[in-house]
Amino acid sequence: MKRVLAFLMCIIFSSVSISIAEDSQPIADFDFKIDGLTVTFDASSSHGNITDYIWNFGDGEVGNGKIVSHEYKNESVYIVWLTVFDENGKSSSVYKAVDLVPPYTICETIPLVNGRNGWYTSKVAVKLIARDNFSIVNATYYRIDDFPEEKYEGIFYINGEGIYNITFYSIDALSNREKDKKREIKIDKTAPITSCNIGEEETNGWYKEDVHVILNATDYISGVNATYYKIDGGAFCVYNGSLTIKEGGHMLKYFSVDNAGNTEVFHTLEINVDSTPPHLTISSPENFLYIFGRKIIAMENAIIIGNITIEADCTDNLAGVVKLELYIDGDYRGNATSPPYSWLWDEPSFGKYEIKLVAYDSAGNIATEKRDVFIINLQWMSSHSATVNSL
Repeated sequence: MKRVLAFLMCIIFSSVSISIAEDSQPIADFDFKIDGLTVTFDASSSHGNITDYIWNFGDGEVGNGKIVSHEYKNESVYIVWLTVFDENGKSSSVYKAVDLVPPYTICETIPLVNGRNGWYTSKVAVKLIARDNFSIVNATYYRIDDFPEEKYEGIFYINGEGIYNITFYSIDALSNREKDKKREIKIDKTAPITSCNIGEEETNGWYKEDVHVILNATDYISGVNATYYKIDGGAFCVYNGSLTIKEGGHMLKYFSVDNAGNTEVFHTLEINVDSTPPHLTISSPENFLYIFGRKIIAMENAIIIGNITIEADCTDNLAGVVKLELYIDGDYRGNATSPPYSWLWDEPSFGKYEIKLVAYDSAGNIATEKRDVFIINLQWMSSHSATVNSL
């Protein structure tokens, strides 16, 4: 009995094995490799006595063969089917999602742009953030200008002034490579420098004509945006290349701003202009008859008998009088630097003479006053005049 059961079991198991062999079908499987938009599909991992490999690439295109390459037109996610057939016409199918969408990377800076016109006025921290919606990001790379490419490991800093071009991209786990992206970083931390040039000559801190001011601003990074000035009080004005300062004592303030928004500390310059000569008059002698220094009667011209004191009034409201000089018939006779401006003319003289006074102010302006006189002052008159004047 036991031998009969053993024999029947052998028959049953032999039938199942044959049935599996008869009913067995191929097993479809494949791998793929991505190179841009070109994908190489390899069905070598499929099993069975396979005679045909039919591919549906998911974009409306089909192909056949164990190993095939297909170029897609667009970045997208495609469902790719592989159907294999064996020599008995049996088939098996498998599908896989093929992700041709590369990661995308954004560039953030700390701080955000803190100057004008896209400029930074401080050092900049750069942060690259990469994402992938269908896979995982494998790595991110960047380079600054023409320096070698580096793998992004975390925030990096740009300290120096200038214009920098950052090129960056990411690659995902399926080898999808993002196209190069670029970010311009412009840094200018230095304010412009403004110089003040005046063509006119200065004397003792004063100018004796209108002053033409030229303001020159330089900025070697972002460039000069504008120069501002004000004279004395009031609001600052934009300098347009022409500035004239007229008579008076003035305070000029000026500064410049560059295109990044850096503002220069304003400069202060005192500019004093006096274009008016001193006001000079000869107060003695006038057109009178003088006898031993005493005014007797008005005359058409001054007539002097004996000694005379030459006196002058001189004022200057801006720069101030620095000196008066006395000339008689062109001969220098002396000077005075402060009032009272007077000189005793007691030397023996006879005839017609010209009294000339020349006044100078601190700005170099000159005033001249002349008076013709007829004088009779003999030697004995000089001593007599002194006696009379002492009485």
